[in-house]
Amino acid sequence: MKVSLIGGVSKIGKGFIDIFKEELEYQCSNLTYSQPMYDPLIGAMLCVLKNELNINIESNVIRNNLKKYKGGYIKC
Repeated sequence: MKVSLIGGVSKIGKGFIDIFKEELEYQCSNLTYSQPMYDPLIGAMLCVLKNELNINIESNVIRNNLKKYKGGYIKC
């Protein structure tokens, strides 16, 4: 399973991320580090769609909309 760092801790620098990856490999060999694909807001929305609304987040509709996302916050 892939895991990512988000927020301020992810901006500390390469040295911290390297230490995190080493410790992750040592403590949890079934997990691997991956750069985040989207900001936390998108991750939270995907979790709600999948876990609360039972929507297939791997559908072409969702994937195509994610391809359009440029980052930042969307005003609703």
